[in-house]
Amino acid sequence: MDKKLKREIIIVAVFFFIVTGIWAIIFTGFLGKPCFVYLYSYNNQTENGYVRPDDVYEISVYYDYKNLKVAEYALKYCNNVTELETYGEHFKNLNFLKGHQKLKKLELDGECDDWSMLSDLKNVETLHFLNSDFSDISLIYGYSNLKTLCFASSDITKKFTSLCNSDALKPFKEMTYFSIWGYIIDIDILEAVSQLDDDMTVYLISCGYDGDKEEAKKILASLSSKGWDVEFKDGVINASVNVPSDEK
Repeated sequence: MDKKLKREIIIVAVFFFIVTGIWAIIFTGFLGKPCFVYLYSYNNQTENGYVRPDDVYEISVYYDYKNLKVAEYALKYCNNVTELETYGEHFKNLNFLKGHQKLKKLELDGECDDWSMLSDLKNVETLHFLNSDFSDISLIYGYSNLKTLCFASSDITKKFTSLCNSDALKPFKEMTYFSIWGYIIDIDILEAVSQLDDDMTVYLISCGYDGDKEEAKKILASLSSKGWDVEFKDGVINASVNVPSDEK
């Protein structure tokens, strides 16, 4: 091999390693925090693309293998996320939430095998469960700043199990908005709701009732006397109080 060819090979090799190193620094976490991460949906945008991790404040996580892996990777480096939404039928766990103490708003759509990672969060102010099988309210008792808690289901035959007893909502001292939509509820749920602060906005919308109807009527009558709008018809409860003017 002559010297000229050898020199050209060395130049190409050095150039290759430099380019590879730059690429690794910019787009991967191999040498530390990457300069850019790829996301399918972020900052209320539907277009995918590369973005600086520190500029991401909102992420949507969809349950399909490709999107989930991309989001899990990006969340390792996007430390300023304050809003996160999940969309999907079934998640194995919520480990991608680990360490995200800046989260203020969390919307979780779908069922999950392991909800325990929720207890790792402390600063959530708005929490929505959609079509969820969440059933252990104690996991979020550490949310001392929680103001809004909502449960909604598109399956009107699904029993509401998130509140274990009539005292289950008492730890949330800062909560101002609570709602249950489209679930089957029982007397414990009605009792829990009846104990909420009088100035709180509360909705029970299209909720089927599974329990003693006479006991339910007594509680609903008591709520009505406190200014609630109450309807109990054909086994379905609709009740609300302190509804904001823009939601009437």
